[in-house]
Amino acid sequence: MHTRRQLIAWSFACFSLTGRWSFSRIVDSNYTEGLGVHTVLEPRLWAIVVLFLSTVFFVPFRKNQSSIHAQGQRTVFSTSPRAIFFLLMVLFVYLLLSSAFLLPDSGPLTKAYEMLLIMLYCICTYFIISHPDRDLLLEWIWFYLVLIALFLFVLALPTILRGGMSADEEINRMSVLGGGPNIFVRFVALCLIHSFYRLFHKRNIWFIVLIPMLAAGAVLSGSRGGMLAIVITILVFFYLERLLTLRRILKTVFLTSLLFLFAYWSIFFLNPKLHEHIRDYWGKRVVEQTFEKGSSAGRDEIWRHAYIRGWESPIWGHGLGAWIVYNGGGYPHNIFLELFYEAGFVSVCLFVVILCLTFRIIQTNFIKHSVNVRFVCFLCMFIIASQWSGDFFDSRCVFPFLLLSTVPK
Repeated sequence: MHTRRQLIAWSFACFSLTGRWSFSRIVDSNYTEGLGVHTVLEPRLWAIVVLFLSTVFFVPFRKNQSSIHAQGQRTVFSTSPRAIFFLLMVLFVYLLLSSAFLLPDSGPLTKAYEMLLIMLYCICTYFIISHPDRDLLLEWIWFYLVLIALFLFVLALPTILRGGMSADEEINRMSVLGGGPNIFVRFVALCLIHSFYRLFHKRNIWFIVLIPMLAAGAVLSGSRGGMLAIVITILVFFYLERLLTLRRILKTVFLTSLLFLFAYWSIFFLNPKLHEHIRDYWGKRVVEQTFEKGSSAGRDEIWRHAYIRGWESPIWGHGLGAWIVYNGGGYPHNIFLELFYEAGFVSVCLFVVILCLTFRIIQTNFIKHSVNVRFVCFLCMFIIASQWSGDFFDSRCVFPFLLLSTVPK
């Protein structure tokens, strides 16, 4: 049973963080993304197969619910998580059906394949939160999520220690495994959530040493949406941990100020070149482009195009993968606009209802002092980050963590 828990947790974390990377990138210099023979060399395929088999077929349910209630243990299933799961399945089936008119094209076929993977991902998540040992499973899942994220961050560590890349060279922004800077900053955010959790919740002071390097990686990624998501997520963490009450607000401000001062000066003394580069990168990438030039890296035009074209078929949308067919590739860089463009108001309304149900449960758990802070913060980070970059598959963690965030601690 212990080995099965490890297998479930490891495969879940692998699928959550590996993305579209394939071993074909190593052996094939002409590698291009999409369905093909190289699909079998993608870790995400093997991760979801292992996860599905280990949860659906090899993990037992509670066979005798009446005896469990007699022992005074809490119910495994509750109405709201069931409703969220059911609505997620309706959303996925609708999105898959909407691609039927476009399937001869390779783009919609690839997107339908990825949506099927996400659907299996959520089914496995539902089995996990319905398992008798779900609390232990969730601890192992979080452990492997942090472990893999730290490993991927370490892969980029030599670049960070050298002072990163030029802020003027977009192609050289911080990234790992070909995932791009917006994906890299999500790894950083996961590690930061864990560091703040261990620092403030578990009182492990030594995690303060890790935070400056993670902050440097976030800045050097150049992802403004990712950095904004990190800031908001940290504020959500403070709120959920009740560190922003009137009683503790002064203590929180004081500790947070010390934390960032420590980060600033430790980088200054340990690596002056890195300190100077971070300052220049922040000035050019954030201050100059955002506040002085008002640059959105072309996203405002993409969002406007998605909104205007979406109104050509506002109820049902143009079909899953339609953006690739009609625009030659890419994505709208916003999960709500992508839903609206490809699947219309029907999908947007479904998704909004799912979000409302989820946050209602989170609020109830918060009132009862049983909210799962780490999973809720991870969900908030992904939802915010998905407003700036990424398509459905890049934002895949949003969907299962809607379920995981409802589980009380």
